[in-house]
Amino acid sequence: KYPTQFTADSGVAYEILPTISLEVAQKVQAQTGLIIPFASGKDQVDYIGGRGHFGELRVGKDKAGKYYGIKILQPNQEELEEARQEAKLQLKLSKLPHLMPLVDMGECEDH
Repeated sequence: KYPTQFTADSGVAYEILPTISLEVAQKVQAQTGLIIPFASGKDQVDYIGGRGHFGELRVGKDKAGKYYGIKILQPNQEELEEARQEAKLQLKLSKLPHLMPLVDMGECEDH
């Protein structure tokens, strides 16, 4: 199970949303253009934006209400340093065109 709260290295606190309501999905779409699909008649969905080798991409928001994609990594001990180096490189390269920016990073104590 993933955490629902996360404080990044910058000190910014994020809420990780394990489920998305229709209202939140509409806000996410208005802010980011991301369309979160809902089955007919459903008003909540367990949304995973993607899965990769190290973990999952979830929707999160900061205290100001801005939505972000939060990549939750769960590498094994051997992969932990590789995951840190990948995040640091992506942070450095985030300003280049055609690359998705990495806004912040950090580690959870319990994960």
